[in-house]
Amino acid sequence: MALQLSLSNSAVGYVFPESYARIVFSRVLKDQTFIFVNFYADRAARVDDKMPVLQKEYAVLTADLVGDIFPAMYSRLKSEPDFAGSIDVLEPTAQVIQFPDPNAGA
Repeated sequence: MALQLSLSNSAVGYVFPESYARIVFSRVLKDQTFIFVNFYADRAARVDDKMPVLQKEYAVLTADLVGDIFPAMYSRLKSEPDFAGSIDVLEPTAQVIQFPDPNAGA
């Protein structure tokens, strides 16, 4: 999974109208999850293993991530201003990791 969006705030000062944003990894520290995202010029640049045009880290509340981990993180990223108007790009995933629902049994 990835997100496609128009990226105008890149490290190289260029607009990428079909930028491809993909989560590289995440790290959970207590109640926060840090999501590291690479932004590529477009999907072809990602497939061809080109350098990202921007790398950013987003801190989110772990409690906001419920269900399958990657769809939950992408869904949460879409609420960030950087991802306004982004669209989902579906790809096969290697494995599914579940976050427990913190409200279960409440």
